[in-house]
This record gives sequence, structure tokens and C-alpha cells, in this order.
Amino acid sequence: MLSLRELHPSFGAEVSGVQLTPEELDPCSPQVLDAFHRYGVLLFRDQHLEPEHQISFMSRFGEVRKPHGVERTLDGYSQIAVLGNVVENGRPLGYQHDQGLEWHTDGTGWQRTTIATCLYSLEAPASGGDTLFCGGYRNLEVLPEATRRRIEGLNIVYSRPLLIERISRKSNNPRSMSAEERAQFPDVVRPFVSVHPVTGKSLVAFSIEECRELEGMSPDASRALLEEIIEVITAPEHVYRHKWRVGDMLLWDNRCMMHTPTPYTYQNESRRLHRVIGLEPHTP
Repeated sequence: MLSLRELHPSFGAEVSGVQLTPEELDPCSPQVLDAFHRYGVLLFRDQHLEPEHQISFMSRFGEVRKPHGVERTLDGYSQIAVLGNVVENGRPLGYQHDQGLEWHTDGTGWQRTTIATCLYSLEAPASGGDTLFCGGYRNLEVLPEATRRRIEGLNIVYSRPLLIERISRKSNNPRSMSAEERAQFPDVVRPFVSVHPVTGKSLVAFSIEECRELEGMSPDASRALLEEIIEVITAPEHVYRHKWRVGDMLLWDNRCMMHTPTPYTYQNESRRLHRVIGLEPHTP
């Protein structure tokens, strides 16, 4: 029987009583979808999943998106990005950040809205490499009134090429986007204070490194305001910290959640996660 336990007073729930294989998930799929919208982050412990199970699970939340850029994919499964530091025969199996980590929500620089992300843990270190979350509804609530008035009605301009450029600038594995790639990722303009399409609630969730500017403000002023907001919304009492265990599956709603990983190197330990992302359905 499916049951829920809160992870944080404002968002997040651990879901018990279900394996995320189609035969077990089908009867309780409506409950899982409802919990996804209510809590924003769902944790499923002790999962035993094949790659096709993870892909099938995520197809319930949107059109599965293929990874792009520096990420490495799982052999035979182009929809699954492998994250972590595992090396096999001298070849990295996954992608590991070697530059600064930042608060963000996935897919802000893509034209189509990123609905959901899930991470499945296959190897986890004893310490480090946690994932932190803060919730968009609470983000708006905890901002000072003056800041809320300041951002109401503002648009935020995102640039994926700018993100790749910033990552490469600080990376040991620099990369530049081709002219063809850049043409596929024109700037995306989104309301800074958005409204969730299902819950109808107002929220603030954004990606600082993918932001070119807030419309009507200089890039430097935009950056300063975003950093000021992040300092408020990521105070410890507003954050859920997830320490990974093997078999964990985390699912979150990118339309209302922000997250960041914590640093890790693991010279003697391994971290390996499989990530799948779901986009809003394509409309011609």
C-alpha cells in the first residue's frame, strides 16, 4: 500500500509501498502524480530498476528528453545521462562537475518547459555529493516585501550558449557550441514570478548561471539581485538535503523546485546516478 512521509515542512515526501516498474506502478499512478504536484519532490527508496523502467516511469510526466552537451549517456539508452565519477577501462562512464556548482532548475534555457527530472542512484559515497532542494512557493513567501514588489512583473532572459560558455571557462574540459547548436538554442524569456500550470500557485524558481539578464536591468545588476535572493531562499531552514543511498530514486517538479549538488571528489569512492528528464508535450 502506498504511503507518504514528509521530507520538509514546505515540500517533499518519501513514497513507500511501490516499486517503479510498470506492473506495480500502474494501479497507483494517479496517487503518484497527485503527490508529485502536491509535494514537488518525491523520494522512492530501495528501488531495483532496469534502464527501461526509469524511461517508462518518466514518460508519464512528459516527453523524455535526450541529454545535450558535455553529458555522457548510458550505452544503449540515449535518453539516460550518467552522472558521477565512475571510470571503466580508463574511460569515464559519467559526467562530473569540475567547476562551481550553483542553484538552478533544469532546462531553463530550452524552449520547451522541463516538467520533471529523476535521478536513480546506483553507487553512492559515504559522504559528500548530496543534493539540496528549495521550493519555489516558499521562495516567494520568504522574500522581503520590497523584493517581492521589485520582481513582480519582471521577465528573466535565459541563454543556454551562455551557460555552456560559463561552464567551459572554469572547466578542465572546455567546450564551445557550434553555430548550428547555437541556432537551436535562442534566448528564452520567462516570467520571473511564475504560476504553476497545475496548482495555480505563484512561485520563484530560476537558474542563476543560465540567466543573461532580467529585462530592463544590466547583467551585473541582474546577477546581484539573483545572488541576494538566493541568499534568502537557501537559508538552512528552507532547504531539504538529500543524502544518497543505493536504490534511491528522486523525482522533482522543475516548474517549482530549485536544486544544487554539493561538492565531491571521491578519490576512493564512487558516485553514479542515472538521470532522465521529461519535457512538456510538443505542440506544432
